[in-house]
Amino acid sequence: YVDTSDVYLETYIKFWLPTLQGEVLGATLRLYVDNATRDGPKVHLTRNDWFEDAITYDNRPDAIVPFITDLGGIRDGWLDIDVTEAISGAGEISFVLVPDSKDGADFDSRESSNNPALIIEIIER
Repeated sequence: YVDTSDVYLETYIKFWLPTLQGEVLGATLRLYVDNATRDGPKVHLTRNDWFEDAITYDNRPDAIVPFITDLGGIRDGWLDIDVTEAISGAGEISFVLVPDSKDGADFDSRESSNNPALIIEIIER
């Protein structure tokens, strides 16, 4: 969930990237939207020093500025976000969705059948 109405809610997403053998042509963060919004969150990179079972509001890593994109209005269903500029090599990569409005958005988690994905297109060398 991402929202600012009753409680401030950010969403953190982490992926593990293998060593990529080739040139990155593009990278897409793919999320499934369960609750459309007219003012979606901003997508930022964040540090990787957090764990799903231990992250709290008080120990969460800050969003790295500037943001990658501002989602604006989004509809229910699959949402593809260009994050090509964020891919720099192997290892962990973390994103945080930072709310812009009280019109929250809901995204499916890895526990759903529509789990988040990071799709990387490369040209092999």
